[in-house]
Amino acid sequence: MPFCFIFNFYMEKIHVCIAFNECYAPHASALIVSIMENKNEDDQLVFHILADRLSILTQKQVTSLYQCSDCEFCIIEMSDELFKHLPAWYGAHTAYLRLLIGSVLPQNLSKILYLDSDMIVTRSLAQLYNTDITDKYAAVVAEGMGGTLYSSSFHIRGTFFNAGMILFNLAQCRSENLEAVMLSRCSQFHEQIKFADQDVLNSVFHGNVVFMPLNWNTILFTPKMFKRYFNMLKKYGAEYCYTKEEIDSSVQQPFIIHFASKKKPWMFGCRHPFRNLYWKYLKRTPFYSAVRIRYYWHIATKIISIINPKTYLNRIKNHYKRLKREKTDKLSNS
Repeated sequence: MPFCFIFNFYMEKIHVCIAFNECYAPHASALIVSIMENKNEDDQLVFHILADRLSILTQKQVTSLYQCSDCEFCIIEMSDELFKHLPAWYGAHTAYLRLLIGSVLPQNLSKILYLDSDMIVTRSLAQLYNTDITDKYAAVVAEGMGGTLYSSSFHIRGTFFNAGMILFNLAQCRSENLEAVMLSRCSQFHEQIKFADQDVLNSVFHGNVVFMPLNWNTILFTPKMFKRYFNMLKKYGAEYCYTKEEIDSSVQQPFIIHFASKKKPWMFGCRHPFRNLYWKYLKRTPFYSAVRIRYYWHIATKIISIINPKTYLNRIKNHYKRLKREKTDKLSNS
């Protein structure tokens, strides 16, 4: 059962949903702080937390954030056990919980803004939240550079969206019982799923979404990131749907920064140009010290592995073994 910390009861509120487990609680907290600190003066925020088996201590740490802002917190205790048979995403199945928001959130709530926990917000969400999604399932941002992709898993062709930011039209989704459809797709295509719930959402919402500017879910910043996404879209037969001006605008003025690459700001070696923003907002949470300690411990172990001759030699041996194996595989396939 959810429990809530209620404060303001007037004006139209902005409802935000975030799903995370124990590991991602610090990063989700940094996101929450960034939303609160960049809101307009008259914005009334309501956070719906889909808590994947969070400890009591972590729940208290997360909800302590409300003490410095006029907002509401509602924690909904959940478990990702229902999705254990599906491919994991970053070692967990928490992302699939968003498929259930139509049933776990209050039935009188007509829409909700879902955000991934590896994001930082730089401006008020009011404009995004007030987007007209009448008769649509959601407002989204196209994946990567934005492209027309073909999914062999779900046999559809169309512009795929990134599931990190979704403004759900809950009323429309409930009226068409889309939750049952999505769960059915999970069972039907569980062996073909590559991008977790994003595949399922794209297959069900296909052709019935509003595409927003890239600024509302900006992923690409460095040449390496651009190259990676260009290659991905080329691999899947993409046709770009954003102009160069729109892409440049999203990079120069991102409204929501999505740390979607493997190297996150809290990891050693991250070169994201906005990684310091993450640390800025994390510092205002109860998790800062613990995350910082883990960060420096990671650096220390990396240094030790480099200066330790035995470990270093093993790394070289493993590297050449891998190269030899790849060469053998290429010869056998040719």
